[in-house]
Amino acid sequence: MTKTEEVFSTLVVRPANMRRNIELSKGTIMAEAVMIALVDKGIGRQDAHAIVRKASLEAEKKEVDLIETLMATRSVKGVISQKEMVKIMDPRNYVGNAPSMVDEIVKLAEKRIRKG
Repeated sequence: MTKTEEVFSTLVVRPANMRRNIELSKGTIMAEAVMIALVDKGIGRQDAHAIVRKASLEAEKKEVDLIETLMATRSVKGVISQKEMVKIMDPRNYVGNAPSMVDEIVKLAEKRIRKG
């Protein structure tokens, strides 16, 4: 058995624990998604980074959720609504290229297995 097979054969996924761990970040885990959304709304990348960084530091200092400090920021509130921000910060909406990457890896593995 390869190391990978050993790891995956004993892997246990606990969605409730995953959700709890994500929530412990108080939204900061979604900072990149917010930055990308701000860039998509026309804010320069450097400015978007600075806005999210400042809001993240403030949220950490005040021990509040990142969304609270972001929505209190004039430059954010002017381009993203509360409803839209909730959607942006939902981790279920931010899987990036993972699904297509997994599909590609599975296809490659199937080809190698067939060549066996």
